[in-house]
Amino acid sequence: MHLNNPAALTVPLRRTLLSARRRTDELFQLVQPESLYDRPVAERHRMVFYLGHLEAFDWNLIGAGSLAMTPVHPQWDSLFAFGIDPPKGQLPSDRACDWPSLKEIYGYNRSVRQKLDSVLDQAPEDVIHVAVEHRLMHAETFTYILHNLSPDFKRAPAPRPADVESIPIQRMIEIPAGSVMLGRERQEGFGWDNEFAGHMVHVPSFAIDKYKITNGQYLEFVRAGAAAPHVWEQHSGQWWVRTMFEKLPLPMNWPVYC
Repeated sequence: MHLNNPAALTVPLRRTLLSARRRTDELFQLVQPESLYDRPVAERHRMVFYLGHLEAFDWNLIGAGSLAMTPVHPQWDSLFAFGIDPPKGQLPSDRACDWPSLKEIYGYNRSVRQKLDSVLDQAPEDVIHVAVEHRLMHAETFTYILHNLSPDFKRAPAPRPADVESIPIQRMIEIPAGSVMLGRERQEGFGWDNEFAGHMVHVPSFAIDKYKITNGQYLEFVRAGAAAPHVWEQHSGQWWVRTMFEKLPLPMNWPVYC
């Protein structure tokens, strides 16, 4: 069945792609528009690259690649397609003025989505899976980049109620020996090359903490000589943690983030 109206699409995989788009859109909306040309991590691109990269990747993979469609914007299909790593031993040397305007990039993104949404049902499912996985991967890595951007340049959501500090009582859970299937079989659907073929592995018995390691527990490790996580800061003997939107006295009951 061919569906021409993207709003009426109900195929689960297509809904998954639309959901992944919403997730990355929400992340970009956290940034003050003018700050999208900043580079919070020196070794990575300016954030504006990722704004165009996700749609360019989808277009180059699905539209131009799988369906051999006419290019949306040949120059930008290429500009936003290159990888995230600078030349070996160097830092990126581009300037903010080297990139298109936000108005132009948002227009490009809308055009790509409109064209792809009208033909998604013609694309191989494996290709759409790759587009989803790629977008969610960037949702994670872009979050790391955003963490390094000053809160002054982000739009913080409404404040949540203060966390009640309760430190869990840690204990070990014994896991009995057993066999587990690693990977997956070809007939199970989409998977990456290193996931095939599935095979059984015997796992000896072991014990694992019931709860994640807290900041308080990790602080003992730091006081014994280990390096502090990069989001921790110490001022006048007080430890602080740099969250996405503010700096807080180190909450001892939070899971540690390194």
